[in-house]
Formats: sequence, structure tokens, C-alpha cells
Amino acid sequence: MLTAFIDEYRDANDNWAVIDGKAQSTVTISGVFLAAAFAYAREIGTASMTERRLLACSVILLIAAVGVSLLALRLRRVSLPPFGTIVEQRVSDLLSNDNLNEDLLHHFLNERIGQWRLTVQTIYVKNDVRGFHAWCGQMLLGLALAPVAVFTILKILS
Repeated sequence: MLTAFIDEYRDANDNWAVIDGKAQSTVTISGVFLAAAFAYAREIGTASMTERRLLACSVILLIAAVGVSLLALRLRRVSLPPFGTIVEQRVSDLLSNDNLNEDLLHHFLNERIGQWRLTVQTIYVKNDVRGFHAWCGQMLLGLALAPVAVFTILKILS
């Protein structure tokens, strides 16, 4: 049973890293588009009001994409798994107990299972929130590209 929790913990940590990668990519891509938008904004003198509004809309959506993606990347407190020092201390306490019996061993195992369950559940909950923020960032980035596409088409056709 403990092996199953350890495997779940590894999977949850892998998901954590995947979400980080997606959020970081969204921030990077949004940053590139923001830099391009700001470069163009310096030379916007001849643009129509529609083009200005499209550019402003895109910039607002890109800033929102960065902000929401950064929420996915922010540090979060999670329960620590019962590794190393924690387990070593409990085992040492058990072995030094003159009244070591089956009930104490069951209690130790149940306590350890509970710690693993709490750790894995905490990471799953945090990953759900982080994943939602990463997804929102990606959607905002996609929405920000629509005004840029319309803006570019207008420029080509004018």
C-alpha cells in the first residue's frame, strides 16, 4: 500500500512539473508578444482608432495571461511525505519501546499511510488550482492573438 502512495506522489510531482512548464511557456510567449506590441506602440502615430483599440485589447489580454500564469507558478505549501528523518525517528521510538506489540506496529503503519494520503491529496488539490491558472493563462494568450490577427489583416489590406 505504501508503494502505491509513493507512486502516486511521484505522479503528482510529475504533474506539478508539467504545469510549471506550461505556465512558464505561456509567460514567455506572452512576453514576446508584449515586447512586440510595445515596440509597435512607439510608432503607432498613423494607426486608426480601431487599430489602436485592437492593440490595446491585445496588450490587456497578454498582461492578464502573464498574471494568471504567474499565479500557477507561485510557491505553495504542501504536506511533506514521511521520508527519511521523520520515519527514522518513529522507528527508533518504536524499537526503544519495551512494550512493542502488534498494535503499535499497526498504529505506526496507519500513521504513515495517513501521512502519505494527506501529502498526495494536498498535491492533487494544489495541482488542480495551478492547472486551472495555467489553462486560464493559455486561453488569455489565445484570445490576445485574435486582435493581433485582425490588426495584422487590416494592415495588410490597407
